Amino acid sequence: MSGSKVQFYALTQPQQRIWYTELLYPHRNTSTIIGTVKIKGHVQVDALKQAINQVIARNDSFRIRIVSDNGVPRQYVRPHADQEIECLNLDKAQAEEWVRRHNLVPFELLDSDLYRFVILRIGAEETWFNFKMHHIVTDGVSMNQAVNQISEHYSQIVSGKNTEATGKNPPSYLDFIQVEQEYEQSDRYQKDKAYWMDKFGEFPETLGLKSYNPLTLGTAARRESVVLNDGLYQGVKSFCEQNGISLFTFFLTALYIYMYKMTQEQDIPIGTLYANRTSKKEKDTIGMFVSTVATRVRVEPESELLAFLQTVAKEQASILRHQRYPYNKIVQDLREARRSQDIQRLFGASIQYRTLSFAPFGDSVMQADNDFCGDIVNDFDLHMVEMLDDGKLVLHLDYRMELFDENEVAQLIRHYLSVAEHMIESPTQKIVDLSLIDAEERGKILNIFNATAAEYPREQSIGALFEAQA
Repeated sequence: MSGSKVQFYALTQPQQRIWYTELLYPHRNTSTIIGTVKIKGHVQVDALKQAINQVIARNDSFRIRIVSDNGVPRQYVRPHADQEIECLNLDKAQAEEWVRRHNLVPFELLDSDLYRFVILRIGAEETWFNFKMHHIVTDGVSMNQAVNQISEHYSQIVSGKNTEATGKNPPSYLDFIQVEQEYEQSDRYQKDKAYWMDKFGEFPETLGLKSYNPLTLGTAARRESVVLNDGLYQGVKSFCEQNGISLFTFFLTALYIYMYKMTQEQDIPIGTLYANRTSKKEKDTIGMFVSTVATRVRVEPESELLAFLQTVAKEQASILRHQRYPYNKIVQDLREARRSQDIQRLFGASIQYRTLSFAPFGDSVMQADNDFCGDIVNDFDLHMVEMLDDGKLVLHLDYRMELFDENEVAQLIRHYLSVAEHMIESPTQKIVDLSLIDAEERGKILNIFNATAAEYPREQSIGALFEAQA
């Protein structure tokens, strides 16, 4: 491919953040987004392949390739040509094992396809397709959009409609590059920079639950998932509606309280993720938009839970006005201001909340699983995913295996959800009075761990028993 025929573009700021992550953690799976769509019912595999190819053709983010010019990243869009989608015939156990192993394989970043689809046939009445993309060209919102577009194209194809001749193509991700460049030349950009330099004028003493060098610790991670019981889920929804609070604000507040209880630090930064799509055009575009924000709040122990929740909501509203300024630029600005390269990150734990809802897949029943890539760069990442089609809320906790063990993670989830229960049941309770221990754990401590009664020879004195034991 000759250089004169290819138009190269700079990376957007969200893409640059992923680029820097790849430089810090090369040849690992820290920047892969994965989903497995499971369809029960008869599926026309050729129609599914055609639908996938049409979505790839219509969305240029699939065809973005990254190159490095003396260390400077550039991107270009490869012309579309229909791809042969691999199809495997497996039983369910084989399919689950194949997906597990396949999900752990990282992409080759430079001048390679940054997506992959594989269809898995599990008998005549069940079909899966595994969908992987590199985070540098997509985000969670885009993955949801892509699955819905595939479903819509498939339904049209099997009903005999020519989808290639109808409808306009979705917006191009490349248009976002121009929007980014205009922002970087604006007064808004400078105001946002000043906001963050002031926010981190003094550096937090504690970034996470444990102290360590994040660059020397392995990124290998595990995921622990919990479906919230319906009582807690509905209780949180009702509480948020009554108090005019979003579910994201609620669970972010719960995480602040948990971190305070565990560290006794009042000044707590937590990573939050925002869609960063400010226009309808951007909301309809598949690509990498999401912004990472170091949300910093001071926990006042004497505050009532509801009052603190409202404080976090106000802080979020302020941050949303400045969230577009790139996280990696804040780190760079702070390094320059402090004349120190020791600043590697601004938080240890992150949280995100998102909703998932999928278009019908013909007459079949479809389930989409948010798979785990096997590597993370934070201490732990908390994903609160509201499954609107199923009416449930799922908590995914991804954690570094060298930093936490399974018992610590189980306790973390239990205590975190205990905070959430306290918030809806006793909103006027002070933070300092809140206990992380739930009723079940309290009963175990009182009735089992303290069950120390034992038979002993009552005819002997304590001194004699002690002497015999010694």
